Amino acid sequence: QGLGSGTDIAITKYDTTGTFIVWSTFLGGTGDELPHSLIVNSADEVFVYGTTTSQNFPYVTGCLDNTFNGGTAINLLGLGVNFVNGSDMIV
Repeated sequence: QGLGSGTDIAITKYDTTGTFIVWSTFLGGTGDELPHSLIVNSADEVFVYGTTTSQNFPYVTGCLDNTFNGGTAINLLGLGVNFVNGSDMIV
């Protein structure tokens, strides 16, 4: 359960031993978010790719392409999440 009424994405970084939490955060709005990929580059920047149904997902102006470019609706059985625009991606 997220901050709003939907499911959010949680990200936690552990130390090199995997014992202690270095930092932890979450991404989300009032809808459902589902991560597809998480990439960390050589500068330790974290990129999260996924899908959102939130109308109020927080983002920096100009970084989000909200144009639907095809694909069919997806329903991930067992997760209770139905994404109408199955190929929508967020960063």
